[in-house]
Amino acid sequence: MEILFNSKHTSFPDVVVVVAEVENLKRNLLLFTQIKDLGLPCILAINMADRMTAKGISIDIDLLEQQLKTKIALISVRKNQGIEHLKNASITLQIT
Repeated sequence: MEILFNSKHTSFPDVVVVVAEVENLKRNLLLFTQIKDLGLPCILAINMADRMTAKGISIDIDLLEQQLKTKIALISVRKNQGIEHLKNASITLQIT
């Protein structure tokens, strides 16, 4: 955590990816906002997106991106979905 406060540290991140489980999104958003408040470029990766339909969960990604002022990637690590989108979002954020 110390690295996040020291922009001169050799391991200071270009981008922080906060991974949140879709089933615990509300709780995970608190951590995300705390990290974002540090002024670091962040991406929110919402994992277990493949379970959303089965759990009756729907998320307006465009609206959430606007409200959080961040890029969001829906991913499923288990099914290897959305990973390329997450990588591309990370690269794009590093460039800007």
